[in-house]
Amino acid sequence: MKIKQLTILSLCLSSLFLAACATTNNIQPVNGDEFFNQAVEAYQNGNSALAVQLFEKACNADIVPSAAYFNLGMLYFSGDGVEKNYQKSAQLFEKACEAGMADGCYNLAEQYLRAEGVERNVTTAEKYFKKSCEKGNQDACDLAK
Repeated sequence: MKIKQLTILSLCLSSLFLAACATTNNIQPVNGDEFFNQAVEAYQNGNSALAVQLFEKACNADIVPSAAYFNLGMLYFSGDGVEKNYQKSAQLFEKACEAGMADGCYNLAEQYLRAEGVERNVTTAEKYFKKSCEKGNQDACDLAK
């Protein structure tokens, strides 16, 4: 009798475990748009430090708006709401560029030209100006000629 009870209990627990696993597999990805919108609002209200925190959350979401990388990069570049960090801004501009944002490519190219947070490299700067141009930035097209 105890064996049957243990078997039935074991089957019940197995069913609960499988149900929990099935539920876990249906987790929706976190969209960074809400964090991004809150960050923009915080920045517009003069709270740059909160904007940095919210842009960070947007950048760490499963679905990241490319402008989150760019805007956070601008804050690190300028030191607005966070300690100025050219290396971090270059990393964020690169992510913005990879995500399709022309201005991210452009700003990264400028950092390579000026050796701000990255080693000066004119060839790499030209590469990023070209990418920016291909993504529609006319200023980059003018510089890439």
